[in-house]
Amino acid sequence: MRQEHTPTATRKAVKKIEVGIPGRQKTLEEIESRMNAFLLEKFLKWYGLKKQKSTKPQLAMLGVPLSEMDYQKLTVQPESPSSYGKYTMNPETMQMVYEGKEYKIKILKGELRAYRGRPRYEVASHVVKAYGQEYYIPGLEYEKYLVDNPDKIPEELRSDNFNYFMGSTLYDQRGSLNFPCVQWKKSGSRHPSQLYQGARWLSGTWDEDDSVILLEKESEEKSMPKIEAK
Repeated sequence: MRQEHTPTATRKAVKKIEVGIPGRQKTLEEIESRMNAFLLEKFLKWYGLKKQKSTKPQLAMLGVPLSEMDYQKLTVQPESPSSYGKYTMNPETMQMVYEGKEYKIKILKGELRAYRGRPRYEVASHVVKAYGQEYYIPGLEYEKYLVDNPDKIPEELRSDNFNYFMGSTLYDQRGSLNFPCVQWKKSGSRHPSQLYQGARWLSGTWDEDDSVILLEKESEEKSMPKIEAK
């Protein structure tokens, strides 16, 4: 697993995490392999085969605790196409297996009204501090689950909102850092109803149609100590 991109000096790289929690995958190698394949498919949809061949993503996954993400600092780093394909995952959710368990979803929108017109990275910092104890902040792993299981897409996500997975960040082809997001596209003459897989810059402006996806923790999960990478 590569370690080129370091959000903060205290980031801890992980080769393998052993956790005694049912329903969690054990190895980061397996997770990274699945997420790399998912991102390759996503990039292909965004850029097309020709661009994908000319500029290949350097896929590299990092598990970074959200409390250690300095979002503002990351936005001022110079853009570099060499970062294309690097992405971060939330260690608290990256091992979760969603099959067979229904997590209660919460969509933050009205609660974030005061942030309209402000940078998205400010929203992320607020969400981590204000909601991280009571809720999971899912990332690309939850997006993948929804894309792979369209029948499991919650009704709350079947809207025109841009719903963000703030448990992850990813670098696009130009080297800009983004939060992944989805938007529900209603059926038309050329396509059925489906989730549009997007991503928007951390430095971009929080809009009235933006919202954040959270998953409610069960009582015992709220009181559990956080899993740390070793």
